[in-house]
Amino acid sequence: PVIDLVTHKIISAESLIRWTSPGLSNNKIFEHISIIEKSKYIIDFTNNTFIALVTFLQANKDLFPKNFKISFNLSQAVFKWDEFNLVNMIESGIKAFPNLASYLIVEITESAYFSKSISNKVIFAMATIKELGLQIAIDDFGSGYGELKLISYNISDIIKLDREITQ
Repeated sequence: PVIDLVTHKIISAESLIRWTSPGLSNNKIFEHISIIEKSKYIIDFTNNTFIALVTFLQANKDLFPKNFKISFNLSQAVFKWDEFNLVNMIESGIKAFPNLASYLIVEITESAYFSKSISNKVIFAMATIKELGLQIAIDDFGSGYGELKLISYNISDIIKLDREITQ
């Protein structure tokens, strides 16, 4: 959760995947995500988790306080695949739930390295979804490959520092 330092109220939360299938341990979640990020399965994983989040928000919107935000983790690894279109995914979510932009923060993770050409795709996609009214966060900044370009283009609204840095 993100807590307002003045009011001490929870103002935001991060949506996280938790598997309950036999043999899949939440203790190894980063290992599972790493395997998925290396394959094309990251596209289906991203689309399915996004649909689940939109469905959840739509069904439970009355439970959230005014201006409450939920973060959705987006691996940079999806941009390796030309079939993935972040803007289309977000726009379809907005069509299904017109108030989606007021609830959602897209949190781009630093876990996957990408090239300059992919970096340009990420920047274009992030700028476009920002125009749709969503906020952009860089998750665990300093833990991965340090995509400073996102910061230099003033794309992000929020920079979350990795715990290793803050400790």
